[in-house]
Amino acid sequence: MSFQWSISTDRRFRRCQRQFFFQEIAANHSSKDWRREAFIPRQMKTLELWRGTLIHEGIQYYVYETEWLGFNDAIKRLVDEGLLPRDILVGAVAAPKHRSYGVRLALATSSGLENPTLGSWEMFSKTEGIVCTTGWPFNIPGTVEPLVVLLARGGRRRTAAYGS
Repeated sequence: MSFQWSISTDRRFRRCQRQFFFQEIAANHSSKDWRREAFIPRQMKTLELWRGTLIHEGIQYYVYETEWLGFNDAIKRLVDEGLLPRDILVGAVAAPKHRSYGVRLALATSSGLENPTLGSWEMFSKTEGIVCTTGWPFNIPGTVEPLVVLLARGGRRRTAAYGS
């Protein structure tokens, strides 16, 4: 069993070790016993939080949709002006704040593992992958958790039709 230690985890541990145990160790969404019951309260929201989530998602959909339409219009203009090729591949990605695969990328050298080059990436599926946000040429000690990237829109060849 493993879990990530963070500042908030540390605060929870110091504030109430029982709460820490149930939220960080015992809670398990796939269990069929009391561990599932320990997981459920973490998923519950207050009415105010639920309302805020609905409003945020509505605004987010509207903004992203209008941005995507504007982006497609700009691409069409650049293609029409000959500044971009007609078969350009376009897409939009989302970078969730709280998503992790618990993996790191490393560069295998004769002296062992080293931080990879900044911008190194790995795909896990056609729509999900990770990108290193630090690495060579920067000399930063330790490793940083890679940024999870999800293909949100597009990601296919655009030809005569420019719709999404």
